[in-house]
Amino acid sequence: MIKQTLHGNWTVRAVGDLSEMPAHLRDLVISAKVPGCVHTDLLRAGKIPDPYLDRNEFSLQWIGQTDWEYRTTFGADPKLFEQERIDLVADGLDTVARIELNGQLVGETQNMHRGYRFDVRSRLRRRESNELTITFLSPVKYALAMREKLTPRPYVNGPAGPFNFIRKMAANFGWDWGPGLPTCGIWRGMRLEGWEGARIERVRTRFDGNNVLSVEMVYEMSSESHLVADVVESLELPNGRIITESSGSWHGNPRSWEWLYELEDPQLWWPVGYGGQPLYKLRVRCDRDERRLMLGLRTVELDTSPTTSAASSSSK
Repeated sequence: MIKQTLHGNWTVRAVGDLSEMPAHLRDLVISAKVPGCVHTDLLRAGKIPDPYLDRNEFSLQWIGQTDWEYRTTFGADPKLFEQERIDLVADGLDTVARIELNGQLVGETQNMHRGYRFDVRSRLRRRESNELTITFLSPVKYALAMREKLTPRPYVNGPAGPFNFIRKMAANFGWDWGPGLPTCGIWRGMRLEGWEGARIERVRTRFDGNNVLSVEMVYEMSSESHLVADVVESLELPNGRIITESSGSWHGNPRSWEWLYELEDPQLWWPVGYGGQPLYKLRVRCDRDERRLMLGLRTVELDTSPTTSAASSSSK
């Protein structure tokens, strides 16, 4: 797999409806830091006061009510084109974004809490500079529009807007312990990935609380004609041994492979002060892609039984 990070040479500017924005800043184009957000970019450029001081929180509400465009130009690594797939990978976009590469729409996002991956091989230029643009809609205006569309729902705190109508960090809209500063930006890594064959999308584990551990590998292939040639897994235990281990089984859509382990005397992970923190070492490989994880085995249950005081009051 060939990776090329896209963290340099970014700029940011306000676009769209600028009525909420101070007039002297409307034509501003400033350097942007990736990963980051528009508030820290404006602060770094000396264009806004510290949002955490005095009553600056209230005078800076226009930032969350404005659309912002992030832009960069880059030359693609020639080695990327030796691979069958070239993906644009965004680990975190905050939040409602439109992504364009060389003037062509790549995709749109509406969730801060997940990553995105887009096949951009056909849009990527080999010998010329490439232009990547990500336009973020105002999170406040988006949330208000969704509330109008879906009808209001109750929520607490959030003086800067109805956070329950957007998949974004709720505290960004304000809480009792922090200011309301709805922001936007490329808040996690951005890169190009060239790959071929099979790529591990994620590894999920589940412990049933007794002695069975399941491991599921979800994977993607660069083409429908590719045949997965090599699937390997190993589990190292801090103590004890594996009683039985399945040889693995295929699943359809999404493509996945699953293993089941029956463990003898599973070593449980405990919070500090209550016991040890034994970790199981898991290794999974699919073709040339590999993941290594450290697992702590534990189950959590929600106790909804009434407390003594609640039971006493309800009986009166």
